[in-house]
Amino acid sequence: MPPAILTRPAPLPDRADAPRPGVRLVLAGGLLAAATVVLALVHLTQGTSSVGAADILGLLTGHDDDTTGAVVAASRIPRLAAGLLVGAALGAAGAVLQSVPRVR
Repeated sequence: MPPAILTRPAPLPDRADAPRPGVRLVLAGGLLAAATVVLALVHLTQGTSSVGAADILGLLTGHDDDTTGAVVAASRIPRLAAGLLVGAALGAAGAVLQSVPRVR
């Protein structure tokens, strides 16, 4: 039998148009942050009182009535903050639990 010839595989061509992993991470983080902001604004319109998207927009631009500001400040902003905080805590706990088996 002839001896085995070891050869290297041909190097892959550099693709200048391929995004780097860091760019993908920043893009994914930006998209997730934008989705969080949009969903937070939608969340502010949900509830038993009649505060809609136009009312929230008026509140952000300074053209609001006292009722809208009171409902949003007293009820919906704390509920939104608690939801974001609990979601972040659950995400951190999940990341920690996934890393536990890897520790030796």
